[in-house]
Amino acid sequence: VTWDGAETLKLSDPDSFTQLDDDRRTTTGGRRQEDEDRRTTTGGRRQEDEDRRTTGGRQEDDKLQDKSVSEFDMTWREELRSRQFWRAVLAELLGTLVLVSAVLGASVPGPGEAPGGPLYPAVALGAVIVALGHCFGEISGAQVNPAVTLSLLATRRLDVLRAVLYIAVQCLGASLGAGALYLALPLKTTADHFVNKVPMELNAAQALGVELLCTFQMVFTIFSVEDQRRRESPEPGNLAIGLAHTAGVMIGFLFFSFL
Repeated sequence: VTWDGAETLKLSDPDSFTQLDDDRRTTTGGRRQEDEDRRTTTGGRRQEDEDRRTTGGRQEDDKLQDKSVSEFDMTWREELRSRQFWRAVLAELLGTLVLVSAVLGASVPGPGEAPGGPLYPAVALGAVIVALGHCFGEISGAQVNPAVTLSLLATRRLDVLRAVLYIAVQCLGASLGAGALYLALPLKTTADHFVNKVPMELNAAQALGVELLCTFQMVFTIFSVEDQRRRESPEPGNLAIGLAHTAGVMIGFLFFSFL
């Protein structure tokens, strides 16, 4: 019997067969070891590939995050350099000044007259809102109310920078409007009609509930009108918003009174 052409074994020699079996086992074991080494090497390469993919994914995420931050910074810088942006800020300032001065002026009775109740300020508020919508609606949206600005910010219809500056100038405009009317009227008149109070029959929670109700119907009307405008509805949206403000004053006046 010839094994690999290297040597001749005798059939009658048992040791020769034993040696042959040992050689076969050794060869088979070596092949198995080689297969295991290949599997180990392949597994290591796969792990390296996975690590590379993970590292690459993290680097890609970091790049995207850095890119979004840089774009956000560029947006802020572009906004601050934009002339249209500052026109909108000025529109909110003037709009709130006109709104507050008109409503407070309508709340003050004339010489020798009794307080007129909620009708005058309610009608004045609705009319001013309609007018401001036509004047500043295309510039800043004529929000003129921090509650409206916060609702637009919460629904992601307004960016943070505009919301912060709008609220700041709205508060400033309201202060300027009240101050201008304060200087134009006698001190006793302003003291009697520029401060409102919650009646003794209502507690703080009930007063807050009334404020939330009036604000909700106003903001709900604004959002509904904006959706109709997107559908190119012919309905007069500014009139609906003005009537919502008028209704809010009429409702709130039943629970709040002036000193």
